[in-house]
Amino acid sequence: MVKKKVRYSKTESAIISVLGYGKQNAISRMGLVSATHCADRTVRNYIEKLRTENGLVIASLPKSKGYYFASTYEELEEYRNLCLSRERAEKKKRVAAEKEMKKWKTQQLFDFSGGYHE
Repeated sequence: MVKKKVRYSKTESAIISVLGYGKQNAISRMGLVSATHCADRTVRNYIEKLRTENGLVIASLPKSKGYYFASTYEELEEYRNLCLSRERAEKKKRVAAEKEMKKWKTQQLFDFSGGYHE
């Protein structure tokens, strides 16, 4: 099986090159903004793309402490657990929205003009 060579954009390459190994070498979002000369939201979008489309495991620390490549099994496990926790929180929000949608549909509380029925 031949591995396909991945081509990264200039910005993706810049992000990859400044990421350190191990959480002690994490780089903050503002550090990535400075390194890439991109807006914060743009950097986060690139990181998400590298994670989801390119399969890179770019770990992060809670409360915006930074991004890094895991250097130990424990760091990788910690990041995986953070992902699971976020996934559970997202599921709760989705389930709440689905319940509300069901109420609106069955009670016909919402009309298409954007108003609510009494």
